[in-house]
Amino acid sequence: MKINGVLRQSATIFAAALLSVTAGTTAFAATTTQPSLVSLGDSITFGYNLTPGNLKPSTKAFPYLIGQALHASVTDLGVPGATSSDLLTQLATSTVKTDLASASYVTIDIGSNDILQPALIDGLISPLNPSPTLTPQEQTQFLFAEAKFATNLSSILSQVKADAPKAKIVLYNIYNPIPSQYAQMRQVSDQLIQVENAAIITEAGIANVPVVNAYQAFNGKTSTYVLPNDVHPTVLGQKALATIGLNAFQGSGSPAPTTGSTGNTGSGTSTGNPSVSQTATLAAGLKAIAAWPIAPAYKTAMANAYKQSVIAPYLQETMNENILVAPVFASNPLVAPLLKSIVPMMTNHTTMSMKLMEEQQAGHAVASNTIITHTGQQANKVMEYIDGSKVYVNQGSGWQLISNSSQVKGIENAVSSSSTQMGLVGLQQVTVTPSGNGFVLKGSYGVAQSGPFVEKIFSSLLGNSTQLTASQLAQVGKSVKVDVTLTVVKKNGSYQFSMQQTKLQFAMPASMLPSVEAQIAKMVPALSKVWQGYRVTNQIQTSFAFNPIHVVTPSGLPSIG
Repeated sequence: MKINGVLRQSATIFAAALLSVTAGTTAFAATTTQPSLVSLGDSITFGYNLTPGNLKPSTKAFPYLIGQALHASVTDLGVPGATSSDLLTQLATSTVKTDLASASYVTIDIGSNDILQPALIDGLISPLNPSPTLTPQEQTQFLFAEAKFATNLSSILSQVKADAPKAKIVLYNIYNPIPSQYAQMRQVSDQLIQVENAAIITEAGIANVPVVNAYQAFNGKTSTYVLPNDVHPTVLGQKALATIGLNAFQGSGSPAPTTGSTGNTGSGTSTGNPSVSQTATLAAGLKAIAAWPIAPAYKTAMANAYKQSVIAPYLQETMNENILVAPVFASNPLVAPLLKSIVPMMTNHTTMSMKLMEEQQAGHAVASNTIITHTGQQANKVMEYIDGSKVYVNQGSGWQLISNSSQVKGIENAVSSSSTQMGLVGLQQVTVTPSGNGFVLKGSYGVAQSGPFVEKIFSSLLGNSTQLTASQLAQVGKSVKVDVTLTVVKKNGSYQFSMQQTKLQFAMPASMLPSVEAQIAKMVPALSKVWQGYRVTNQIQTSFAFNPIHVVTPSGLPSIG
């Protein structure tokens, strides 16, 4: 990364020089439209506590310093106390949309209050509590807050890009305002900030927006850059934010940085050369596309997009999943009143969000994956790091090289062996509709393709712990229905996948769930005679991007040597 270091240093020197220039008009400026900077965010963007009274944004805040350097007019829309939800509401107003429509530059600095507000309420960030710890309830609280922030940020970036089509956009990550002398308090705040900064890097990578590393700039300098007994930047802190923001604008068009929130970088040289398995998958998919009853132009575009998705050296993926498991009863008027009360008790609704980043390094895949699931009021977060055949998992108590790697490999092999079936091979009833700068492709999988796939996954997941029979697995396979919608867009002269929506349904017969059946028979004998099993509905929406972003190697991985 020597080249990037030199460019960064040069840009910093250039930024310092620009910041010393006073605003003024020239003969050239009189004949040129003045550029405009719109800054979105919270009290940091506002410049809180830099001007007595805090009646309006401070001209000492970083937006005005950047605007001065760029000779741009400044619209500082920072709102003290604003969360990502508040910013989404603000973006919906007509005045903000008007400001963004003509913007040349946009800065976004949001997220601090998403975790700061509940942390203050819980007393986690207070001199009166210098050694705080997160209770299980607080951990669940912050999991929900962090998941909501990631979802909101994705919407914010999409909306800003749509409303400011000509603007250069930069996104700040979150710095830690806690002084080093409060070691335990800083550790807790760092734990929360790291999750948000990981979401910022992921969402920025997908949106192709550069990230300004405020965390790194402030790390070790809180006594200088943060106001005493406060969380807001000093004048020097605002100047630091302006310098790194200006640096990001000077490197316009670059994707999110390869550094994590602590400055660690991934390693290895990426390559786009396909492996043997990738070559086989690609060949099968291209053969399937060639057989579809769609226009040749769409076949060509689809083949190009599919090839890129298979052999791309970098992948960023965001997935949101909704799983509804609902009981199925035979129609019986005698037990109808019972059904109204029992169905909600037997229904399970789970949501899942996933952020995946993958990179090909030295012939093998390296991936970072964060999965957050919500069932009722329970939340669970699992982080994964995969380096070739090594799989590490972190569920909140540190990284571990998982011991049940044989089970993971079994599931992996089952998915891999069926990947061509559930890739594009076997997709039926294919239709194409033009949309924007690309097209939308719809299709479905028949039982012959999706049935064996689901059977293998069920067998891998449950085969060692239940007495599943071949006939029971076949029952599940025959009930499977899968509908797929693929969005393909043209970017930089070539087509690529942008989004996939999948709806998967299947039935789990009562015979597969003897313990549940016995429980129903014991509690409500009448219902046991009409209970047929469960209907599972799984809806998944996945967004794809293929920007050159390195996977960050987590700190604290256990040694295996």
